[in-house]
Amino acid sequence: MHSFHRLLFAIILALQHLNKILYYIYFLGKTNDTECTLMSEFQYEGECHGCFMIKKVNHIPFCESCNSKMKRDLVRQRSYDYSELTAHLSSKEAKENVRKNIISMHGPKLEIVIDEKYEPSN
Repeated sequence: MHSFHRLLFAIILALQHLNKILYYIYFLGKTNDTECTLMSEFQYEGECHGCFMIKKVNHIPFCESCNSKMKRDLVRQRSYDYSELTAHLSSKEAKENVRKNIISMHGPKLEIVIDEKYEPSN
């Protein structure tokens, strides 16, 4: 089940980035600045799949708070390639530094992801 969760998160992040790329491509030909205003990532009213409250959600659908929790959980689990916070970093040391900062600020426990195999002491 653990590999299924990784695959699911990879698909979600890939779709998220693809959606942004297609949106930018659509507006490349626009000349009017008001038409080029970028949409908010959290523009739809709906039920958040993290906290189950009606809020503005993204396409996952997570509210801004739950989306941040998911990003931090991916880093805590060392799923660096799936996290927007660390995917751009090349060295393992830099990724581990981000992980240490997140753990020092928010604690070692997962906030939204359910993973029975994760040990906070890792």
